[in-house]
Amino acid sequence: LMASIDVLVMGRQTYNTALAFPDWPFVGKRVVVLTHRALESRHDEEAFQGTETRGAFGQPAGQESQ
Repeated sequence: LMASIDVLVMGRQTYNTALAFPDWPFVGKRVVVLTHRALESRHDEEAFQGTETRGAFGQPAGQESQ
């Protein structure tokens, strides 16, 4: 299943939980963290700190622009 996933989008609490794992479970995946707080990237994660998410991550494959 993970092989078919290109991007993981998660909230700050889920991200904090993942950081506590002995090994980073998302190696090789783009990770976007939705947060209102500053984010110090430890594994090349990206923070999305805005309130408008529409268009922030591009258009899903196979869908036309709306």
